[in-house]
Amino acid sequence: MEPMESHEAERLVQVVADGAPDESETAWAALKPLGAAVVPCLLAAYPRTSRWQGRVRLVYYAIPFARTSDAAVQLGLAALRDRATLVRYRACGLLAYAQRPEARPALEALLTHADPRTRADAAAALDALQTRNHHYFVDRTHSGRVTWRIGSGLPGASDDPTADPAGGGGRGLWHALKRLLKHPAVPPRTSGP
Repeated sequence: MEPMESHEAERLVQVVADGAPDESETAWAALKPLGAAVVPCLLAAYPRTSRWQGRVRLVYYAIPFARTSDAAVQLGLAALRDRATLVRYRACGLLAYAQRPEARPALEALLTHADPRTRADAAAALDALQTRNHHYFVDRTHSGRVTWRIGSGLPGASDDPTADPAGGGGRGLWHALKRLLKHPAVPPRTSGP
C-alpha cells in the first residue's frame, strides 16, 4: 500500500473496530479489495480496540487470510488471551482454519481455561489441526454434514476447501474421501428380509 492508501486503510480499520454495525460493514466493504494487505492493519488495531464487539470483527475479518498471512495468525494467537468469550471463539476458529502447528501450544493452554465454552472451542481447534480438517471446528461430531466455507471471492484469501496449507497436495480431500468410504451416507444394501 502507498502511504495515503495505508493511512486510509488504517482509518477504515478503526471504523470497522469502533463503528456501529452499519458503519463497520460499509468500512469493511471498502477494505475488501485490499485483500490480505489489510491484515497487518487489523493486527495493529487489535490492542487499541476497547470494545469486545470491535475485537470480534477484527479477528473475524482476518479469518479468510489465516492460511496466507502471518499477521492473521499473530492476531489469532493474541486474541486467544482476550477477556471476551466470543473473541476467543473467533481466535480458535482462525487458528483452526490456519492449520499452523505452531498454534498448538497456545490452544492446548486453553484446555484448562475457566470458561467451558473456551475449553470446547480450543479442543475443536486442536481437533481441526490434528485431523488437518478445518471443517471440524464447526462439525464437532465429525458428521460430514457441516462445512465451513471461508473467504470466497476475497483477494488473497484461500477459499479452496481441499487446500493443504502445509503443501501436502490435497491431503484434505484424501481424508474426506477416506471418511466417506468408512462411513457412507447411504447404508449398503443387504440381500433378503
